Amino acid sequence: MDIEGAIRLRTLARKSVLWFGKHQGLSVQQLLDLRCATYLRWVYYNIAGVSFSDEILEEITIRVARRIEKPGTAPEMHQEVSKENLQKISFKSRSHFNKVLRIKKEIQERKADIKATQHKDVMQAYNHNKM
Repeated sequence: MDIEGAIRLRTLARKSVLWFGKHQGLSVQQLLDLRCATYLRWVYYNIAGVSFSDEILEEITIRVARRIEKPGTAPEMHQEVSKENLQKISFKSRSHFNKVLRIKKEIQERKADIKATQHKDVMQAYNHNKM
């Protein structure tokens, strides 16, 4: 601890519970079970006072060569590691991933078009699968 009583660096283990962010209250193990490794990588590279045990860093695909000095941040490293991991996905999986993204985008566009042209009662029926 420093003079003001704040923790400068906290190394999280599997049972550690996050006290911040969109997954506040969940343990690191729960996030791994939910396949939120990307979020944990983001936390590692973007929050200065948080690190993970070596075992967890390996599991979220942060190899020794990609580790940063803590406390500290390196947001650009998160993007590099994400791109590197995406390139390792086989062609079939990558094309499937791109197809899913394209379908999600089309669905969002359709919903936006419907919202722009329909009244509230029609939209309610549509959202409740009554149309």
